[in-house]
Amino acid sequence: MRKKLKEIQNKLNKYPISSLSKEEIELYFDHRLQNLLLSKKVLVRNELKYLLGETGTGNLRIEPDLFRLLVDKGSFVQSPFESIPEIKKLETLKETAEKHIEKNINAPETQELLIKILDNYLKKSRVVSKEPFIIEGELNKIPASCLIQNGGWLLPDTELFSFLKSSQGQRKFPVIIAKKISGILFPVFKGLSIMGLNTYKL
Repeated sequence: MRKKLKEIQNKLNKYPISSLSKEEIELYFDHRLQNLLLSKKVLVRNELKYLLGETGTGNLRIEPDLFRLLVDKGSFVQSPFESIPEIKKLETLKETAEKHIEKNINAPETQELLIKILDNYLKKSRVVSKEPFIIEGELNKIPASCLIQNGGWLLPDTELFSFLKSSQGQRKFPVIIAKKISGILFPVFKGLSIMGLNTYKL
């Protein structure tokens, strides 16, 4: 296994993670997970997603779509410590926090808070859609439409391009706000005069 991991690491020195085979990605993922558990002891899904997909060297980050294929559990515990009461308590606390975040990330109260924040920049703002969450208003006297992806990645998908098409049709300046915008989109945004903002947090 060490020999195979060495081959994978040599490959990743030259190419992005997408160049790995299914077996290589699974082995590399498990290797990264075990290394993270050495210091963290307990990791929940979103925490692991952040550590593997939003930190570290760009070509080694695991994109959300790939992450979903690799992870089918809610939490991970370093095996020798699974039965220790303090570790079990930590796992329960992290799982409770994660459930709270998932429940409230797009709750009406959260959306109201986002509206209040945007009111510092947008004049005459109004919510035009709650799912996806879209607010329209005036940004420096220019009609604007904001797509907000709270706490998640924004990927090149149908929802995004539908929003951009609608903004163009209504002659509104499109603003995209997300925890993380896929890097492949920024050249597109630049070419089409779209503002994309990474918040890097919920």
